[in-house]
Amino acid sequence: MTEEEFIRWVRSQCAKLNVKVRIGKGKTVNNLGTLCDGYFQEPDKYGPGELAVAKHCDNFILCLAHEYTHMLQWFYDEPIYTLRESDYYTLEKTTEREALKLLRKLNVNTRLRESARRSSKEYLKWLKKETR
Repeated sequence: MTEEEFIRWVRSQCAKLNVKVRIGKGKTVNNLGTLCDGYFQEPDKYGPGELAVAKHCDNFILCLAHEYTHMLQWFYDEPIYTLRESDYYTLEKTTEREALKLLRKLNVNTRLRESARRSSKEYLKWLKKETR
């Protein structure tokens, strides 16, 4: 599966859950005043949710898979998703693992998957230092 095919697939899955996909043109996206690579916001009674990812972040395909995984955690009401405040590192480590599995399962281009694996490892190493 190419990057473009993966984007189309994510968009189609998100539409089923009333979640709009926004791909920013820069290196970051704005999440209520905070710049980040990407985020997922649940839909609520006021409107659809949003899955947003910066097209030129360090690893776009991994970030898209990561935020999509957060959406699935929310949808399936997984207990790990409620760890956002209490154990952020555990949530992110689990999410990274699941995002990489998703890319493998969907047979996303091998070069993209290998790059995502390396980026994931770097991110978790950095995050572990930050959350101590």
